[in-house]
Amino acid sequence: MYCQKCGHQLDDNQQQCAFCGTVQELGQPDIETKKCKKCERDIPVNANYCSYCGMDQALIVWKERPQDEPEPEKTIAGLDDASNSELNNLVANMKKAGIEVRVIKRDPKDLLPHKRPGLINSTRRFLRDSFKVQGRMGLADYWWGYLGMVILLLVVIELLMSFVKNTTLLELLLLVTTVVYFVPTFTASIRRFRDAGVPVGYMILRFIPFVGELIIWFFALRPSLEVRQQMEKEIERQLEQLKRQYDEQNHEHKDEQDAQDAQDDKSDDDDKHHQNQP
Repeated sequence: MYCQKCGHQLDDNQQQCAFCGTVQELGQPDIETKKCKKCERDIPVNANYCSYCGMDQALIVWKERPQDEPEPEKTIAGLDDASNSELNNLVANMKKAGIEVRVIKRDPKDLLPHKRPGLINSTRRFLRDSFKVQGRMGLADYWWGYLGMVILLLVVIELLMSFVKNTTLLELLLLVTTVVYFVPTFTASIRRFRDAGVPVGYMILRFIPFVGELIIWFFALRPSLEVRQQMEKEIERQLEQLKRQYDEQNHEHKDEQDAQDAQDDKSDDDDKHHQNQP
């Protein structure tokens, strides 16, 4: 048995903690209870520690799901390399603060060879969705595909310069090549903006000579919007839980202080009563 306030181990029949003086509420009738985050047994609602296993209720415990169970319906969408880095930093900071967290892994289907972001797969998506402006594109997919388009552009230009000798025909083919390069990268940037939460209207900056494409790249570096929102919600949830825990401890301390003040006032009244007696 453990103290519900300070977590020190108690004897089986010990009702008052020798360390903090708290009277244990476990076993008393008509008390409000909650589930322990570790053993899931009923403990007093204002308990800081589980009376059975001693688990600190301020910590967050995630139970690992067996691999043979189906994937949960709610997952983090659009997780990519950049967002992984930010998520790792968040997890590291939470661990430093003494908070245990579990990172939700990607859907295994997203890790299949034909779906995994890469030079060939992502470039194929660029070309396949050349005229598609709806939908979204992840960060890794975007940069792999963009790299593939640049490589294709350079290879085609080199081949045209080497084998086409007619100047007029060469200029025409170079123009067609530029259009074929521009359209997929333009529509892919729109899908990347949607995924990153950047207003699509900013794509007008793409037409600025010389620096337009660099500006688009800058906005495209942002991680997925859903990942950022998920991280922000997780931080808000952690802060709300810590605030609630802090308020409960303060409320408990205030109740104890009020009870002590009332007892002191009663003692003072008794002393005055005895002094006034003849």
